[in-house]
Amino acid sequence: MANDDTEFITIPIPRKYVSQVYAFIGSLDSKSSAGEASAGVEPNADPAATDETRKPWTAGDRDLIIRQFRESPPSMKKFQLYLAENAGQDFSSTEIAEAIGAEHGWNSIAGALGAYGRRVKNRYKRRSFPFQQEWDHQHGEMRHSMTPEVAEIIRELA
Repeated sequence: MANDDTEFITIPIPRKYVSQVYAFIGSLDSKSSAGEASAGVEPNADPAATDETRKPWTAGDRDLIIRQFRESPPSMKKFQLYLAENAGQDFSSTEIAEAIGAEHGWNSIAGALGAYGRRVKNRYKRRSFPFQQEWDHQHGEMRHSMTPEVAEIIRELA
């Protein structure tokens, strides 16, 4: 069988790991050869990442925050606006999906974050998001929050 990089395969994945798998797939560098995964947006995952690319987003990144928001698809704009409107609070992917009316629930959030992670890494040269994420082991899903200073900038764009 020929190795076709565009061929899709189906792999059964336990439901509790789907968002992590989506995030991982989204973090794959399109220029990597087959089987070579590049680092995602985890701050410590890429040894080539500089301190500048790993740093948290702050008000000093105002122009980049505005640019990434304007260049985001509607799903990521809704996601970021929800976090901005609730700055300092953390929410699960499921809670955000319900709040913004994501078509496929938390799966929509996971898919959007995978693509967004690749864009942040490749276009904006960052290894972190303008919001925080943490894996909730107890509930088996990501939790997301946004700092008040980044939220203020995002709210101005609404």
